Amino acid sequence: MKFEKELILDNLELRQLATRGGFYDLWNKSIKYFKTYEDAYEALEDIHDAQYFERKWSSYESYRMCYNRSLKKPKIKKR
Repeated sequence: MKFEKELILDNLELRQLATRGGFYDLWNKSIKYFKTYEDAYEALEDIHDAQYFERKWSSYESYRMCYNRSLKKPKIKKR
């Protein structure tokens, strides 16, 4: 990931962007380049929209609700 006035992702990161976990990871990495969390989200959402022709979430609030829910979800251990 590089940042030169906009995020530049490599092929692996573009594929990760399609998954929920990958989007979360890339968002966590990209927040250091932006003034607000919402700006980082919008930059990733713009890349996702250009790559897959759809938005992953309807808004930043929707994204935050899903992200917070995933943090609260207990991890199930496999035997």
